[in-house]
Amino acid sequence: MLRAMSDATPETTTQAPDGGNGIPGPRLRRLKINKFRNVRPTELVFDDEWNVLLGKNGTGKTTLLELIAATIRADLKAFEGLDYDLEARLSFGPVEVKWSVKNSEPIIVPERVESLPALEHSPQRRFRAELSGGLGSSDMTGDERGIDGHFGMRARSRAGGYSLFYLILLLGYPNLLITQPRFRESAEAAAMSGDVHRFDEILTLFQQIGPNGDVTLSTLEGPFGRSLASPELVKVFGDSLQSADERISVEHHNLPFLRRFVDLTGFSSASLHLELLQRDASEKKPYALFGRPSFLFRRHNGEELREQHLSFGQKRLLSFLYYLTISNPVVADELVDGLHYDWISACVDATRGRQKFFASQNPLLVDHMGFKSREAVKSRFIRCSLEGDEMIWQNFTDEEADDFFVAYRTGIQAVSEVLRQKGLW
Repeated sequence: MLRAMSDATPETTTQAPDGGNGIPGPRLRRLKINKFRNVRPTELVFDDEWNVLLGKNGTGKTTLLELIAATIRADLKAFEGLDYDLEARLSFGPVEVKWSVKNSEPIIVPERVESLPALEHSPQRRFRAELSGGLGSSDMTGDERGIDGHFGMRARSRAGGYSLFYLILLLGYPNLLITQPRFRESAEAAAMSGDVHRFDEILTLFQQIGPNGDVTLSTLEGPFGRSLASPELVKVFGDSLQSADERISVEHHNLPFLRRFVDLTGFSSASLHLELLQRDASEKKPYALFGRPSFLFRRHNGEELREQHLSFGQKRLLSFLYYLTISNPVVADELVDGLHYDWISACVDATRGRQKFFASQNPLLVDHMGFKSREAVKSRFIRCSLEGDEMIWQNFTDEEADDFFVAYRTGIQAVSEVLRQKGLW
């Protein structure tokens, strides 16, 4: 679990849950947009598992995915330079959080000298959090500088981001989160929220987990900076960091994400390597830092390939499987690009039990969905469209959901086919 520290003490963290199947993560329930860019005011309702954004290019699907990810990780800096007013409801295990964030009014400094103009300071990104979970309610406010009454406190997430929701829960329920198992679940879910980012349609994450990327491991407790080091890496490499020489390696069968990649791509084996970046052998506090990760893949005929020799689809598959080790919920843009149908099925199966937000122009993704009720249809789809310069984001209407569900249950099995026939995609 994470620890909250003040600016006067070093930032440290203990390992949080791995976010794998069966581990409950945060859930975004609702998002109300009162003011955000050129988006028409709206309130979106989300499903516990599947959430798919439909719409043509330029209708704001990627923008909405970024907003969803920023909301889940309570990222105030993501709204830099924007005029906005947002409200959200999230759940962290048994604890519910109502979250509102907006620009406050600029601070006007009165004129002190008649010949000088008044000074206007930039507006702060103010937030308010209301907590409830069978323990009564708790209210707190703050901005990007800190939580009112607790300025300077921070909590690092598993992969080095900031987990503001963890800190909010810790301050709201300082004793019960530690002493009661059902509320420790809330803390674990909040600890995951700081690492939720959008998996994009290009190879950004693939570059980040390569030799020139951001994955580092150190002998200090927890991740080092914005390390992108997943709990899988911390667990496998942790004990060997101090005693290793110039390089440490692990075979694919010891890393679940890499083992799954080998199984799907047909390689005979693979390994991950980290190089020594820095070492301090002082007796008081010995320290070692490893990074510059590189992969080696072996074919059955003995041929060896490095990560840069993989195909585009293989690179996306590898990076998405790694992404799943650090991000829960899943927020993914055009997941199916470059992936074989079997790989798409495997990726979807790997997200089972997690809340996920997908934007896709490809029908292969939505055809993995199933529906048991009209209500599920309504909450699982968000239509993105344009009216002039205004972006419109909305769930299906009752009529659209009913029309879709009737067609879906009466013989047309492919979800994408129903959407197209009903003019919903």
